[in-house]
Amino acid sequence: DGLRQTEEEAKTALLEMEGVHGEAISTLRQTMSAEEQQRRERMDTLSSELSEAQDTVRNMTEQLSAAELSAGDLRQALNGIEQEKEMLSQQVSSVTAEMATKEEQIDELLQRQNTLMETTEEQVSVLEQENSQLTTKMNDLR
Repeated sequence: DGLRQTEEEAKTALLEMEGVHGEAISTLRQTMSAEEQQRRERMDTLSSELSEAQDTVRNMTEQLSAAELSAGDLRQALNGIEQEKEMLSQQVSSVTAEMATKEEQIDELLQRQNTLMETTEEQVSVLEQENSQLTTKMNDLR
């Protein structure tokens, strides 16, 4: 009777561990998916801003070509274009840094998931061994 109860407790513990493992993996996947979605949204926003800035630079360049400006006006316009170019360069650097950070975070999450899966597999293996030993003892007692 005690062995049966112990075996049932072991089975229950095993099922609970499998549930916790499944929940952990599900949560990890949801977190990774949410972060990936945020990264995509940020990339879309930055891409749109970059496109708008490029359009602005293109329009300014066309306006410069079409108009006959004095040397002072031309210098001001060129300075404005250089500033726009610098801003675009900074945005590209920022996006690149954000992407690298997100990739590192994804790598860390994958490592955590692998560690959790290994730990769970080890625990399941131990419980299976204990269950097998209990079954053998029960059979021997019969």
